[in-house]
Amino acid sequence: MVKKGKYKLFSYIIDRFLIYYKSFNNNNKFIAFAAIESNTFNPIILLMNDFLRQRFIHYYSVQIYTATKEKHTILLNFEDTEKEGITKIFNIIYQKLCECEISIKFLENSTLEKLFLQVIFEKINSNITITENSGALLIRNEKRLRLLDFYKISLEYLEKKNSFIDSFASLIQNYNRVGYLFFNFQINFIDEIQICSYFVEVSNKLNYTSDIAEKVNNFFDNNILKKQNVKIKKLLNYLWRLRISDDAYLLRFFYNLFITKEHYFLPLLLKFNSKFEQNLINNKIKFTRLSNKLLLVEQAFLIVILPILESNYIQRIIKKYYLKYLIYFFLLNKLDYEKLSQIKEINKLKNIKVILLDNISNFDLKIFKNKT
Repeated sequence: MVKKGKYKLFSYIIDRFLIYYKSFNNNNKFIAFAAIESNTFNPIILLMNDFLRQRFIHYYSVQIYTATKEKHTILLNFEDTEKEGITKIFNIIYQKLCECEISIKFLENSTLEKLFLQVIFEKINSNITITENSGALLIRNEKRLRLLDFYKISLEYLEKKNSFIDSFASLIQNYNRVGYLFFNFQINFIDEIQICSYFVEVSNKLNYTSDIAEKVNNFFDNNILKKQNVKIKKLLNYLWRLRISDDAYLLRFFYNLFITKEHYFLPLLLKFNSKFEQNLINNKIKFTRLSNKLLLVEQAFLIVILPILESNYIQRIIKKYYLKYLIYFFLLNKLDYEKLSQIKEINKLKNIKVILLDNISNFDLKIFKNKT
């Protein structure tokens, strides 16, 4: 069994949503991990950053398996001297994330263990051996082997940050290669969030020589990837989705790697919500806030505020609420308003109205009182 400092690499306990490690020294420190699967970064990244600032989590890492790039995994790291302390914080985070409007899944028990170990092997036994092989790590588990080649990603050379992740994963697929793309997020001593990124190519061939860095760098016309020699003692960093180098960047310069333009409209959305709710109160109109984008008025009208046009989200709203309420879609920008207004399927539905927020001052609140 491989050891790393005061922890054994494959000595852990699974307790439903959490994987626990316990230190083997007098500190009796617990380290735990939870894993979430999602098809989007929004708004999970923003919530995770809040958890970092509140010191709920020590760090978190985004993992993208290039063979199935549509699904993202986020691994959360907890540290405490008491196992109960980790459980308490996890329950708070679990509740907050379950209240999100996006589809997320917490992995548990055997599914969590499989995901956690898959960057090495999906199943580990006592026969596993790990050796260094020309700067890579060679892992043998009975008759199976895996060669892991590590590469730093130089984020400062990215030109089109908002499309890099999809482009990179597609490129790896096109070259018939397989690997894991990681983004590790930590907070520094002055409360700024730092990000470190790396890629690990996985091969099942013993004498495999990788040229993926050359291919990727040629495609992006820049030195995006650089081979990183990793020692055995760093394997725990890899399994725990920690950094493999000291290179780090301030996240505030790289938000558009993860955050779509919807979140640039967030301040405007919140400002509108505050003003609109106050108008309802002034007019003695009853309402219930369902989310940042959903407002139920007089138990008869559903107000849907759309910072950007989201066809899948609109379809889900119509499918879920059309037979229950009159639906008003409020659009933040004119182009999206025109697009939605011109959709024939929407125009045919008599219980749906499309409103441009620029015209909200002319919106007659009395309609909420006249509903029979």
